[in-house]
Amino acid sequence: MNRQLHRLLKSNAALVHDERDLKLTCSQDFWLQGFTLLFGCRLVCLMTLSIFFGFGSLVFSQEPAEADAQLHEAKMEDAFRLYRGDGKKVELEQMLLEINEADVIFIGESHDDPVAHYLQETLFRKLHSNQIALSAAVDDSPLTRQLILSLEMFERDVQFILDEYLDGLITEKHFVKAARCWSNYESDYRPLIEYAKEHGLSAVAANAPRRYVNLVGREGAVALQKIVRPFERGLPPLPYAGASEPYRGKFNALMEKFRKQRTEAGIDEKKKDSGAQEDGPLKSDKADDDSQEKPSDKTSGNADEKDSPEEIEDRARSRENSLQAQSLWDAAMAYTITEQLVRDPASQVLHICGSFHCERELGIPEHLLRYRSGTSLSVITILSDASFPEFDFDTMQGAGDFVFVTDASLPRSYDASAKSNPK
Repeated sequence: MNRQLHRLLKSNAALVHDERDLKLTCSQDFWLQGFTLLFGCRLVCLMTLSIFFGFGSLVFSQEPAEADAQLHEAKMEDAFRLYRGDGKKVELEQMLLEINEADVIFIGESHDDPVAHYLQETLFRKLHSNQIALSAAVDDSPLTRQLILSLEMFERDVQFILDEYLDGLITEKHFVKAARCWSNYESDYRPLIEYAKEHGLSAVAANAPRRYVNLVGREGAVALQKIVRPFERGLPPLPYAGASEPYRGKFNALMEKFRKQRTEAGIDEKKKDSGAQEDGPLKSDKADDDSQEKPSDKTSGNADEKDSPEEIEDRARSRENSLQAQSLWDAAMAYTITEQLVRDPASQVLHICGSFHCERELGIPEHLLRYRSGTSLSVITILSDASFPEFDFDTMQGAGDFVFVTDASLPRSYDASAKSNPK
């Protein structure tokens, strides 16, 4: 009897315990469900608001961006005038028609001219579009003439790095570092590389490695004889040709211009100027490149009456070395272009470089015709000048087959006098 009562009391206690658990569980479920419902509603509201405002900000942010792009394009379109080399005005489409048959198209720029960079990208796109249109007109046949982008801004020994980036093998961050891109790459040359990458076009690193330009600037072209397997190091066939007399004359004239500028600025010709330098004779594309000096007592060719015979001889030797270094740049780029044309004779090369390298068909064009006679050339020179929008016959006539005159009053794409210049 006692055992039955004990068993019954134990069973009732268990029921009471289970009932309490059930009530507790129900209570927890109620609050959990209520909290979930409330939180879910708030989450949906937040997501809705986020989507609404996110989409709205996307829509509203796109419009100013597009407007800015259109404003920039309109500004650039009004910042240049196009002429033939004789000073006669010509339309852009007519120029494109005339240069279409050239094997090599040179575009000579000032590296800090924002209008020049806009024009380069525009011409690159239009040349490619014209080739596609021409191919489509001939029964949708494949492109019979491949457009190749060739750039002074990359050196021959980084070609494989450029190829890896175009093929999507390496990131842009690694490319920029390993390929030693200039500091104005992102704003001025990246659009060209990205267009080539997007459309499967080849891009060529054309310039001589600066370490060898530095060597020649210090010791003369004869110093390259010390280089083991020079071709594998990115050099053109040695010995390369020296400067022609017209090129030498242009070089000396520029040195005299620089000398006068330094004199007017009160710069002591006896002191070496260690500042940054743009591309061109005696000027580097790298802020930290000491391969050549800016025009000074060593390169101006003007002897001081107090100079000793040894100083005069040293000055003449320094100027000659600088000219030989300039010619190494030209020869290397010309040979790179030649390699492309030999590899694919039907291709068309668009080469972009500083204007001194190709204007008046001197420099690179001269070396190119030595390497590959009969190559058809077209030279487009872009000059940022205070004469804009007018053509200055005294300085611009014959500068190229076509001459763009750009607005020199616009802000430069980089400060050529600062350490942040291209490198």
